[in-house]
Amino acid sequence: MTQIIAVITQEFITVVSDRRLSYLNEDGSFKCIKTDNECKLVSLCEHSCIAYTGLAQLDGIATHEWITRTLKKHKCIDAWLAGKILAKECKAPLENISKSYSHMTFLITGWKYTNKGLLPYMLRISNAYHHDDSWIKLATNNFRYKIICLLPDEVSESMVVGVPLKRAQDRRIKRHIRKTTIRRSLPLATLEYLSKEIVLTNSSMVGNNVLGVIIPKNQIEETKKAGLVTICHHAPNKSRSTFTYYEEGSNGLEIFGPSFVCGDSGIIDFSGSTKNGVVSASFRVL
Repeated sequence: MTQIIAVITQEFITVVSDRRLSYLNEDGSFKCIKTDNECKLVSLCEHSCIAYTGLAQLDGIATHEWITRTLKKHKCIDAWLAGKILAKECKAPLENISKSYSHMTFLITGWKYTNKGLLPYMLRISNAYHHDDSWIKLATNNFRYKIICLLPDEVSESMVVGVPLKRAQDRRIKRHIRKTTIRRSLPLATLEYLSKEIVLTNSSMVGNNVLGVIIPKNQIEETKKAGLVTICHHAPNKSRSTFTYYEEGSNGLEIFGPSFVCGDSGIIDFSGSTKNGVVSASFRVL
C-alpha cells in the first residue's frame, strides 16, 4: 500500500511518501511485504516532484525507474508534458492486467511560471478516481486530470493519494499546515509533521520509512538565474531543494533519495550513508 501527501504554499512545496512495497492477492487483499525502501518519488528538473501509487512495476521494471526512463526517452523538462507522456505511455503496460488491480496514479507537484510569476500547483493523473474524487473499483482505460493551483491570496493546499486519511486526521493536517504557514515556519517542520502523519495512518500498511522532498520558491528563482540543477540531502531550508529520509529509530547513517530526470539525463537508485557530517552516496546513471 502507498500513501503520498503533497502540500503547496507560497514559499515552498513539499511531498512525502512512504516506502513500503507489498504484494497483494488477486482480490486486492494484503499478502506480504517485499521491502520498506522502495522509491516512489522522482524529481523532474528540480522544479517538480512526481510521486506514484499503484503497480510497483511497469514493463518489467520498478515504476520509479520506468518513470525516469520514459521521461528521459522523451527528453522531458516540462511537468505538464510529463503528465501527458506518463498517461499515454502507461496504457500499454496496463493492457493485460486485470482492472481490479491496475489502478495507477501519478501526482506531480511543483512550480510553474505564469504571467503573474511563480505558481505552486498539484496535478493528479489517474485511472483510479471519479470526477468527484471517489475511488473507482475497476480501473478505467482513460486517465483523468485534476489540477490545483495556489492563488496569490491563498495560504496553502494539500492532496493525498493512495491510502486515504481519516476525516479527523485530514482536518487536523490542514489546520496544522495553515497555522504553521501563517507563522512562516521552516519547511523542515512541515516535512517532519507530514512524515509522522503518514506513519500514524496505519504503520502496518505503509511502514515507518518515509522519503520527503522540499522545493522552495527561492531555489526555483535562483536556478532560473544561474541555470544550475542540483538536489542534495541536508536539513531542508528556504533556499535549496532537498530530500530527507526518515526511518523510525534510525541513527542517521543510512539514507535514500528520489530518482532524478531532466531532459536526457536520468539517475536512479540513490542511496548512501553519513559519517561525521560527510555524505557518501551511490546511484545509477541511465
